[in-house]
Amino acid sequence: MNVALSAIILFILLIPGIALYAGLFTGNFSKPGPKLSLLEGLFSTGLFSLLVHCIALLLIRDTIRFDILIKLIGGDIKDLDKMVPNHEFKRLILWFALYNLILDVICFIIGKLLRILIQHLQWDVKVPLLRVHNRWWYLLNGYYLDELGRPGDRKVYDLVLVDALVNTGAGAMLYTGYLVDFVCDGEDLQRIYLQTPLRRTLVAKDTDSRAGTAAPGDAYSLKGDLLCLFYKDIQNISVHFIIAPEEDVASLEQAGEMASEGDV
Repeated sequence: MNVALSAIILFILLIPGIALYAGLFTGNFSKPGPKLSLLEGLFSTGLFSLLVHCIALLLIRDTIRFDILIKLIGGDIKDLDKMVPNHEFKRLILWFALYNLILDVICFIIGKLLRILIQHLQWDVKVPLLRVHNRWWYLLNGYYLDELGRPGDRKVYDLVLVDALVNTGAGAMLYTGYLVDFVCDGEDLQRIYLQTPLRRTLVAKDTDSRAGTAAPGDAYSLKGDLLCLFYKDIQNISVHFIIAPEEDVASLEQAGEMASEGDV
């Protein structure tokens, strides 16, 4: 009995389920996959793959040599040369490979189309099970703004301005800029990119009796077009969704000044 051959064939037959999942839940800012045990993963993948194979077999009109497939799955290849000539076996293997390749591609495309449909109808926002992005993507794109912390209708905005309090060797700094991109690893935010960044040093307020109260000092423009901040260095972060006037869109630097007014 050839156990390795059996495992390879069974894995090939399970790929349609994996392909559908890859098409549906992989992409930019995708949420991490569910934490399933090996048995749970095999069961869920095998159930869908079995359904796909049943539908495909109903559509195939040619004769299928299930006797050979069963022997290969069982790892029993001793008498295989007596059942089918070598040239016929080669033809069957090629058809088996082509059959699985077509099914895998179709399932992957179906997964991608389902992903597009779910996002277009905003089912990922309304149904947690169908969420396709990580939580940071929804937050920084204007979702999760109601008082219960649940996803809702997307906020209408023109600019996303970020105030990030960062601990540096020179003390606490407040960085403000226009959010242009961010990078995540699963559900964890790794870094953010700010355009036209401003930097302020936090200074103590003598007029306030509360201990530890500080206010931002003068703003200084930083050289360069983009500023990269690592999330591990950020103490807290504030996000502003700004609607710019239609007749006069303020510059990003001026918007940053407006968004950062007040105490921290």
